[in-house]
Amino acid sequence: MEAVGDAGHIGRSTVLKYLDEFCDDVFKVLKPIYMPPEPPPPERVIRQKFAARRGVANVGMAVDGSHIPYVPQVERYRNDLKNYKGWMSILVVAFVNSFHFFVDAEVGATGNSGDSRVLGESWLLREVKNRRVAWLGEDGVIAADGGASDHGRLLLNPIPNATRDSDVYYNFCHSSTRFYVEETFGRWKNRFRFLLFPSDIEHKRMNRLIYASCILHNVCTFHADLAVDNSPTADDEWLDFFSRHERHACPSCVRENKLHCVHSARNRSSQPVGLLVVTQCKLLLKEASWSPNFCKCCLL
Repeated sequence: MEAVGDAGHIGRSTVLKYLDEFCDDVFKVLKPIYMPPEPPPPERVIRQKFAARRGVANVGMAVDGSHIPYVPQVERYRNDLKNYKGWMSILVVAFVNSFHFFVDAEVGATGNSGDSRVLGESWLLREVKNRRVAWLGEDGVIAADGGASDHGRLLLNPIPNATRDSDVYYNFCHSSTRFYVEETFGRWKNRFRFLLFPSDIEHKRMNRLIYASCILHNVCTFHADLAVDNSPTADDEWLDFFSRHERHACPSCVRENKLHCVHSARNRSSQPVGLLVVTQCKLLLKEASWSPNFCKCCLL
């Protein structure tokens, strides 16, 4: 907030006011179009895309939870926000379809909440149970992981502690079918990078920003699907950006936040590191037309 305020020569409170007004308009104007509270038209209740993964035929949606880093302003709430991974977060439990759209999301639960607890109070889950055919098709179910359960009424869970070959294979098929929700989370967080870093703004305002980003993800996804004449889409631009500025590091070094990974094949190249950096800097200078003395990576 301070960086945006300094760049625009406005105060933090004004920036927050603009954010609140922006979220209000997203909820008022865009949500009824891109995340409506009504069942989709019959042509959008398509289960073949789920079934094509591994053959679980009657899955109409998938649900899962994702943790968004958050630092509370009040000290006594820190323990409530600490999740099972050991860091503080806001839990988002989202329903997605096979088009990588958010059908809806439950935002605001503390990090120590479980998916089942949040789903027990979900308006969408109650609505789907009351109008199952309209939302999911005949005998439709929602694919969920082992952390979310409604005792087999609507959520399709993996078999716990599977040992038989048939059960292990079923769990494999179930995981493959449910992977749409993981892909949606990945695209969503790559688009809206504030979801990856801890924030200390007010809890209610943070929840509104998270929910607004879910709606905007649907907007970007919908218009990317409508792209014609090979014109670049929002997804294409992001993929091009990340491929050009990809960080070559193994998962272990990423988790440990190491600046240089010695395990990457590119980093084990025979080319001297200094020469490699200079070459990369020259390429960035040529692409971005920066000052000859600095490039983006040197400035950062």
